Amino acid sequence: MINRFAPLVEVSELMEERLIGAGITDKYEFLERMEGAEEILAMESDMEVGLLRMLERFLHLYDFKCRRIAELKSADSGFIQELIRHGIRTSGDYLVVCKVQNVYGIAKRFSVDEEKVHRVVGLCDLMRLPGVKDIRAALYYDCRYRGLSDFVKRTPEEMRDKIEQFVTKNKIGKSVPFLKELSTQIAVAKALPHLEILQGYTK
Repeated sequence: MINRFAPLVEVSELMEERLIGAGITDKYEFLERMEGAEEILAMESDMEVGLLRMLERFLHLYDFKCRRIAELKSADSGFIQELIRHGIRTSGDYLVVCKVQNVYGIAKRFSVDEEKVHRVVGLCDLMRLPGVKDIRAALYYDCRYRGLSDFVKRTPEEMRDKIEQFVTKNKIGKSVPFLKELSTQIAVAKALPHLEILQGYTK
C-alpha cells in the first residue's frame, strides 16, 4: 500500500519548496486550496495535478487513527490498567487528557512518575506513523525518537544506523527498519501536525 506513494518521497523536498512558495505552510491549507481549485494550485506551484492529487490522498490516508491503550505492552502495565479503569481507552483519549491536564497533572492524578506518562504520550504519537504498532514505537522511543517531531530532523540513513547500533548493543530481538520504511515515515511525520505535549521533552 505504501509503495504507491513512493513518488512523493522522491520529490518531497521539491514539493515542500514549491508549496511554501505558493503560500502553503501546512496540511490544512493545502487541502483547503485543493478543493475545487487543483488546476490553479498546480499552476501556482508549477507542479503536476496528478502529483498534487497523490499528495492529497496521502495526507488523508494518515489522518489520526486511535489505537487501543491496551495494545501498549511496552508501557507500565499498572499505569495502562488505571487509565482504562478511568475510561481512557484509546490513544486519542489519552492525548486529549494529557493536553488538558498536562503531563505533570496526569502524573499526579495517577501517582506515577512523569517519565511513564511521557512514554505513553510518545508511543501514542509514534503509532500515528504508517505500519507502526507498539513494538516498533517502543524501539523508536528507546532510540530517543520520542515523537514525530524527532523524525523530521533526521535522515533515513542516520536513523537506521542509530537503531541498528541500539539493537546490536542491547541484544534485543527486534528488526531494524528498512531505509524505504524510514523514508516514508519521515515524509509522513513532516505532513502530520506535531503534538505540543512533546515539545521540549528531551530526557
